[in-house]
Amino acid sequence: MIELLEVTRRYPGHGTALEAVSLRFEQGEFAFITGPSGAGKSTLLKLIYAAERPTLGDVQIEDRSVARLHPRSVPYLRRNMGIVFQDFKLLARRSAAANVALALEVVGVPRAEIGPRVNAALQRVGLEGMEKRLPGELSGGEQQRIAIARAIVNKPSILLADEPTGNLDRALAHEIVDLLVRLCREDGTTVLLATHDAEEIARWPFRVVVLEDGRLLEDHAPRGEAAPVVDEPPAAVPAVASIVAPAPAVAAAPPAVAPAPPVAPARPESDEAIEVRVRGAAPPPEVQPEAPTARVEAPPEPRSKAKKKKGKKNKKSKKADRAANPDDGPPTQDLDEPAAPGASAPDATDLPDAGLPPDDAEASS
Repeated sequence: MIELLEVTRRYPGHGTALEAVSLRFEQGEFAFITGPSGAGKSTLLKLIYAAERPTLGDVQIEDRSVARLHPRSVPYLRRNMGIVFQDFKLLARRSAAANVALALEVVGVPRAEIGPRVNAALQRVGLEGMEKRLPGELSGGEQQRIAIARAIVNKPSILLADEPTGNLDRALAHEIVDLLVRLCREDGTTVLLATHDAEEIARWPFRVVVLEDGRLLEDHAPRGEAAPVVDEPPAAVPAVASIVAPAPAVAAAPPAVAPAPPVAPARPESDEAIEVRVRGAAPPPEVQPEAPTARVEAPPEPRSKAKKKKGKKNKKSKKADRAANPDDGPPTQDLDEPAAPGASAPDATDLPDAGLPPDDAEASS
């Protein structure tokens, strides 16, 4: 965060460069500072990086006063800043890589880290393969890219650009400003770009601070949000309810049903069923074989002694009845007595015990 509080800068014998200017720039903001020549644009930037001190008022960076800063502390302040000038300020006898490395050498970065960081900075500004070129061997736009690479190699949080496109044609000017905008969006760097190029300012929706004769004339808020670094998702499609009539309410789903028990795998289809199906007739229903059941036979009940005695008593009473009535039938032979010699065996149907119940027949035997 950068804040100017009623800042006035006077040059004895040369007039006033700034008069009671108050401004505030937030972290990650991109702002144009414009106005005619002599309006105080360059002076405002010099006050921020402590190249000059205000006559009145104060300049604060992260709530720390720059106006009261000890001269020995100025280099530490600038380590967090990148500065791009209109005339590039490159060392003519040093290569492109050496000019960029100078910003790391003065702050004591180890040599092992300088090479990779320099190459990464040159790659970001589109100068791969030109590390060994001298500034005189490069175009004006390429020299300005080297100056930008030198300004960002320390990954500053504030980037100040004083008329960086003043010596470039229109196409190169667009390229340089596009590069600064991309650095602001990708790194969240606060970029203050001083320029009098109204056409370049009109290309972007950023904040515009207008100075005239050292006074703050206008401070235009951003016209709209700048495009983000990554692509935004497509705009949301209007809800269907706003396009077509609402659909009728759908009845609530029935409660969940308990899962059915597992089904036994189907038996393979018989040859007869396959033949019937191929001919187009419905196959006969298959009869599931019944599971064989074990047959348990109850053990025979033992005959009681009383029942046996009763059977013998009935047998004796029947013999007595036959003896008393001989006309009822031929004489019978008791099964318990042996048959007379020469007598034929009686037919089973003539036996007197043939009509007895099964239990009595078993008793008689």
